[in-house]
Amino acid sequence: MFGTVAATGIRTLSRVSFAGNSNLLVVAVSIGIALVPLGAEGIYDRFPHWFQIIMHSGISAGCVAVILLNLLFNHTGRKVAPQS
Repeated sequence: MFGTVAATGIRTLSRVSFAGNSNLLVVAVSIGIALVPLGAEGIYDRFPHWFQIIMHSGISAGCVAVILLNLLFNHTGRKVAPQS
C-alpha cells in the first residue's frame, strides 16, 4: 500500500513545473519537515499538546507544511511567469 501511495505521489510530482517558481522549495522543505519526527524524536516534546499531535506524525507535518508553503509562495504576492 505504501508503494502505491509513493508511486502516485511521484507521478503527480512529475507533472509539476519546477522551473521559474517556488515549487522545488515547497517540495524540499515539506519533505524535510516530514522527516524531522524520524530524525529527532523528542524535538516537539515541549510544545503545546495540539501542536505535538500534528507534528509527531511525519505525514501530517509534511501535509501542513506543503499546504502553508504552497499558499505562501504560489498564491500570495507577485506572480512569477513560468520559464520555457
